[in-house]
Amino acid sequence: TAKTDTKLTTGNGGITQAQINKLWAEAGANSYAKEAIHAAILARYGVKSVKDLFKSQASEFIDMLVKGNDIMAGATIAPPDQAELL
Repeated sequence: TAKTDTKLTTGNGGITQAQINKLWAEAGANSYAKEAIHAAILARYGVKSVKDLFKSQASEFIDMLVKGNDIMAGATIAPPDQAELL
């Protein structure tokens, strides 16, 4: 039988292990440090870990990485290192 991905967040629609793997693979391919990814997801989605993303958020973020888009574009929360400047 085929192995199915399990939801890592509580409730419906949590990120899958396959999405986590893809996200980190694309982050590496685009030379993003782990800290940059965490800052971007905090700024965009208000969560500190990729494991806290919903499936739809993970898909959106992965698409941005695949397309080479600026991962901070459209962020609604200032990243931690820039919060003092606001």
